[in-house]
Amino acid sequence: MQHPGTGDADFQHQSFLELRPIAVCLQILGVCVWLASLLFSHPYRHIDIDNVLMVCPIMLAGILLSWQANRYHALLLGMLLFLAGLSLGFRLNMLFITDPGPWAVSIAVCIILTMAPVFHSTHAFLLTSICIWGILLHGTLSDQHLWSQSSWVSLLVGVSMITGLMLNILFRRLRLHGYVLRRKLEILAFQDALTGIDNRRCLLEKLQAWYPLQQGYFMMVDIDDFKSINDDYGHEAGDQVLKEVAAQLNNHPGI
Repeated sequence: MQHPGTGDADFQHQSFLELRPIAVCLQILGVCVWLASLLFSHPYRHIDIDNVLMVCPIMLAGILLSWQANRYHALLLGMLLFLAGLSLGFRLNMLFITDPGPWAVSIAVCIILTMAPVFHSTHAFLLTSICIWGILLHGTLSDQHLWSQSSWVSLLVGVSMITGLMLNILFRRLRLHGYVLRRKLEILAFQDALTGIDNRRCLLEKLQAWYPLQQGYFMMVDIDDFKSINDDYGHEAGDQVLKEVAAQLNNHPGI
C-alpha cells in the first residue's frame, strides 16, 4: 500500500475532521484567557468596552467559521481570523501596562506553541506565527529596555518558531501514521491478506448492491488438484498457486 503524502486529499480531510473540534476548543480557551487579561490589565479592573467591541466580533467570527467549516481551508480561514483577533486583543490590553514588552513576548510564545499542532500545513503555521509576532511586538518598538536585550528577544522568537515547527511536524506525522494504519485495516477488512483480492465480506456487499439491478453473473473458480499440491509440495506452494490465480483474476477487471 502506498503511503499518502500530506498533500493527499483524503488524508487532509481526515486531518480536518480530527482538528476541527480541537481548534474550536482552543479558540474558546483563548477567548476566556483574553477576557481574564482584559480585566487584570486595566488599572481599575474595568472592562475596556472599546477593546471588546473591536476584538470580540473578529474572534467570534473566527470561532463560528471554524465550527461550521466543512473542509480544511474553511477551518484554516477561521483559525487565522481568530488568531488575528486574539493577538490584536492582547496587544490592546497592553496599552494599560507600564512594561508591556516581556508580556508581549510571553503571550506570543504561548499562542504559537499552543496552536502549532492544530495546523495541517506547515507553511500556514509559519506565516501565522510571523503575523502573531508582528502584531504583538509592534507596540514595543519604543521600549528601549526590551530592545536593549534584542539578542534575547531574537533567541526567544527563534526558539519558539523552531519548537512550534517541530510540534507541527510531529503531530502531523502522528496523524499520518494513524491514517495509514486505518487505511490498512480498511483494506484488510475487505481484501484477502494473502492474495489481495476481495474477500467474502466484500463479495456479500457487492452482491447486495447488484441484486436490485438484476445485472451481472456469478462465476465460481475451481483449482484442479489443489489439495494434492498442498499435500505434495507444502502450504507455501499452495499459497503461490492461489496468488497466481488471483493475479490472473486481477488481470480481468470485469470479473
